[in-house]
Amino acid sequence: MRSIASAVPLFRALRIARSEGDRGALALYALLGLVALLIAAEPFSRSLALELSRVHHFTPSSLPRWIGLQIVPKPYAFSHRVWFASQPLDEAEPEPTAGVIEAHWLNHYPGRVTRFETVRASIRDDARALGALHLLARSTYRGTTLSTAYEVRLDDGGLVVTRRGAAK
Repeated sequence: MRSIASAVPLFRALRIARSEGDRGALALYALLGLVALLIAAEPFSRSLALELSRVHHFTPSSLPRWIGLQIVPKPYAFSHRVWFASQPLDEAEPEPTAGVIEAHWLNHYPGRVTRFETVRASIRDDARALGALHLLARSTYRGTTLSTAYEVRLDDGGLVVTRRGAAK
């Protein structure tokens, strides 16, 4: 067992940091080890996958958990879609079409699409013309699906994004 542990760079670094009494390095290496464990557990844990989806939708189960999960690299295996529509969209509908104005695929954080410079002007124009623009964000990963609905309104020239209902 000693030879396997000495072959892993993180374990070697931990041993050196411990022998030198470097608490800062120990904390950093322990954090890196925890993040590595979370990444390794992600494909096997539905609850972790759901919590990571909730982080992407800005609807975490707790603020400390959301803050803690910010250091975990965002997986590209997640599928994130966003639909903009003239009316509220059904979160249960697999491929919303009623009133859909446009749709986007995103890498991370689908709820932040309203901040993208490339779509911000059209969102502002649509919100002005319709009174409210409806946004549906959906993330899927290995059978786990999370949908969150938002309403986008114009207020004093700025966009106000409000989450509608609780995340499902």
